[in-house]
Amino acid sequence: MTFYRYFKNKEEVAKIVLKNIIDESNKKFESIMESDNLFINKIENLILLNESFIDRIGIDFLNDIISLKSNIFKSLIDKQSVYEEKKIEEYFKKAQKAGELNKKTPISFFIYMLKDVQEKLQDEKLKRLYNNEKDLMKDLTNYYFFGIAPKNKEV
Repeated sequence: MTFYRYFKNKEEVAKIVLKNIIDESNKKFESIMESDNLFINKIENLILLNESFIDRIGIDFLNDIISLKSNIFKSLIDKQSVYEEKKIEEYFKKAQKAGELNKKTPISFFIYMLKDVQEKLQDEKLKRLYNNEKDLMKDLTNYYFFGIAPKNKEV
């Protein structure tokens, strides 16, 4: 008896695994963002969560999912994207209201730039600058949230 006989195919197994990982990550994301920490500390924790997510599913699997937009993962990815954008907007508004994000910058700009960062993850020229894609993801995330200045402000 094989494990796969309970599923239509391997893609169905992958979709279920991915959905479970996404659900778990969403719960952790909300827990981090609802904590009493400063926004900057929440972002640092989200970066760590993102790294553990990548470690858990593997960069190759993640790239396969992202690049196969017309596959069985599309509806799951689309649904997750809508959820993430809604939650990010909600939490960014709270941070902006608390003075932890620039109040003059529209939330839509932050979200637009975040999407730009996500698109850069698919840039082959940029990928070649790194030995591994996990480091690229980490640098893009840090760049988005912290800019080019070191976090400790030492130059």
